[in-house]
Amino acid sequence: IAYSADNKYVVIASGREAELYSPGSETRVTEFTRVVNGTNQGHSKDITSISCSTDNALLVTASSDQTIKLWKLPGGELVSTLSGHLGSVVAARFMDGSKYVVSASADMTVKLWDVQTAKEVYSKKDHLKPIRALDVSPDGKWIASGGGDKDIIVRNAMTGEVTQRLKGHSDWVRSLVFSPDSKILASAGDDKLVFLWD
Repeated sequence: IAYSADNKYVVIASGREAELYSPGSETRVTEFTRVVNGTNQGHSKDITSISCSTDNALLVTASSDQTIKLWKLPGGELVSTLSGHLGSVVAARFMDGSKYVVSASADMTVKLWDVQTAKEVYSKKDHLKPIRALDVSPDGKWIASGGGDKDIIVRNAMTGEVTQRLKGHSDWVRSLVFSPDSKILASAGDDKLVFLWD
């Protein structure tokens, strides 16, 4: 589930489908898995992540089909498909409004994509096992990722260079989220622990 930044819409994903609703209404506004001119524009496998851009212009969906798709809000037209991961894409987040998308995959990579050109800006492989968690700081300066190697890697968002490797979890890292002021990173793992990092 993802809300648009202005809270006008809520997007719900299940299986290969994502649907847009107005909060408080049961009427679907848009479906993001449409067939256009006989071609299915949706994902071929389950959606793993959805996120709305802070400027309310786009929705990003990630999938176990190894692709990321960008859709216009609220109309639902497919803007582009980003391909390059070699494993299930577990998360995708916007950065700098709708200028960039950051993605993380079971292939152990974090990628930065330019939305306008639909091209990969960089690909970084610093994890030793599949990634399961990703977040981008609200100020757009940091990307955090974690997964099976139990480490949390924080990197400079624009260059991709690792700035910190946080150790503390004794099992898979499953969730990461930055505070609204970008100063604290919260992590949760299969070790049933939550850490706050500053």
